[in-house]
Amino acid sequence: MAFILTLEQKRERSPYYYFGPSKHAAASTCLWTKKALTGEGYCYKMTFYGIQSHRCIQWSPCPVHCNYACRFCWRDTSIHSPVWEGPIDDAEILVEESVKAFNHLLNGYPGNKNTIAKRMEQSRDPIHTAISLDGEPTLYPELPALIRAFHKRRITTFLVTNGSNPAMLRLLEEEDSLPTQVYISLSAWDEASFKTIQQPLQPGLWAHYLESLDWMRQANHDRRVLRMTLAKGLNLSDESLEGFANIIRRSGAEYVEVKSYTPVGKSRLRMGPDFAPTHEDMQQAAQTLAKKTDYLVTAEHKPSQVVLLCRDEKAKTNRMLKLRELCGEQRAYN
Repeated sequence: MAFILTLEQKRERSPYYYFGPSKHAAASTCLWTKKALTGEGYCYKMTFYGIQSHRCIQWSPCPVHCNYACRFCWRDTSIHSPVWEGPIDDAEILVEESVKAFNHLLNGYPGNKNTIAKRMEQSRDPIHTAISLDGEPTLYPELPALIRAFHKRRITTFLVTNGSNPAMLRLLEEEDSLPTQVYISLSAWDEASFKTIQQPLQPGLWAHYLESLDWMRQANHDRRVLRMTLAKGLNLSDESLEGFANIIRRSGAEYVEVKSYTPVGKSRLRMGPDFAPTHEDMQQAAQTLAKKTDYLVTAEHKPSQVVLLCRDEKAKTNRMLKLRELCGEQRAYN
């Protein structure tokens, strides 16, 4: 008989800081937040979109809920539940608690002699959140209210989804709750590769994924992103790039992030360094995709081994989020 973990046991096996009344949400300090505070650089989101890493909350409302078990995932996919389990914390409370969690996780940095004082002070007022730490955030039932609550606080939002829940994407649009930037992950190019690479835990998710792509194409939004993860021997070939080009065209996304698989965390047990492409591999893949789709190779971040494609000159010009434009107000980042 299979051993089934309780929610408490799942939390104990994950490395995050849990918060909220029911402890189903979690945050973690991103490597690039640490580097930004000590003047060692920013993550690719700064290079591509103007996001300051030391003011960015990395978290998830549901780190132990996901309906894929992707081979390349650095998380412990064995603890994921494909459907929601347990109570549901209020969205407003989670937003408040996520800010507190972010500040709690940075408590030790004022004592670091390399910490830049101005950046430390700025970090106390986070102005961006990446809802992408772990799990599949569209499984959190109160996601529209969550996005609205962040925007009410003038915190911009990047939502990363695996594309398995088009109903939630439609609900976000219907309730005027679209994130500042919406991502759909892209690692498979057809149903066969989807089953092999992303290993869905429920039937019918490839059809749902295609629905999400079609939603993306028609959505009344101008910051839509496909986020690719490419690995040697898995999805980096002439066949896969041709298939990915078809998906890019189908999505209508303004931006495509062509990113290398990195052998970290639990993924090392499934794949490892032999699957890791070089940055030059990503540059070549990006050039190939650009030729097939007429997208523009626009920027790159070598430390993260990622290259940005923009759909056209308009997307290229508008990619930097220099000002907030939420609730009819504007505020400069600095």
